[in-house]
Amino acid sequence: MLPPTFAVCLAALVTWPAPLMQQRSNRAAARLSHLMTETYVEGAENFMAEVNSAEHAEELHVIAKQKNTEDGVDFNIEQISAVKLIDVDEGGMVIEEILCSSTDQRCIAIDLPISWPANMPLSKLGEMRAAYNEIVRKAYCAVANSDTIPPMYVAQQEELNRLMSLMNSEFSRMVKFYALRHASEAIAPMEEVERARLTQLTFEGLTLELTTVDLAVESANGRLERKVWSTSVLFPMPCNDPYEVEEALIRMFAEERPREIADAAYY
Repeated sequence: MLPPTFAVCLAALVTWPAPLMQQRSNRAAARLSHLMTETYVEGAENFMAEVNSAEHAEELHVIAKQKNTEDGVDFNIEQISAVKLIDVDEGGMVIEEILCSSTDQRCIAIDLPISWPANMPLSKLGEMRAAYNEIVRKAYCAVANSDTIPPMYVAQQEELNRLMSLMNSEFSRMVKFYALRHASEAIAPMEEVERARLTQLTFEGLTLELTTVDLAVESANGRLERKVWSTSVLFPMPCNDPYEVEEALIRMFAEERPREIADAAYY
């Protein structure tokens, strides 16, 4: 038999008015939604302040130039004099640019809406950074000099230089394995990898310089000719810091691989 006090409490719980319980549930959901909104707003504000800093000025300029090019702006006449991130939400961001004409010296402010890349969730500061970096990468590929490295990659490389040097000096066999296992589609069937070296390492992936010999092709003097070329390998997901890059490199080596590839890396 239940104690009288417990029985009374149980009865009260069972007979609790449903609408009141629903009201409490709604209030709890509203509080949770408010907290999530506050978190998002704080992340958005931090993101805008970060992107509007001096180190990202060139990136915003390139993004604006790409958008203008798509919209048919003639840069023989028009010139971007200023650019600033003015809004961000879960659908994308809005850049304000000052576009000036060289013909009449007039300037106008234009809002440029930029959608986030597809399939990239945006509720946290780190996710906004990843989506923004993808927009920057595409903008540089579209309108910048092909030899220009986006500033974000320059900064990442500086953070990862020590790790890249360590990989090339102490783990050269592992680097060769990356070429054999993860860049095999770029290597011809009869092409032998003699040497592999990391030339770039970022939060998104790595670039390998390969020295190879095509066993199916002989030179005029009967000797095998070597060639030096580069290929890139992307991580399954972009990393947020050097520690995640290190973990990604370890996972790439630890993945199940054919025995012959694992053996070839050690010759």
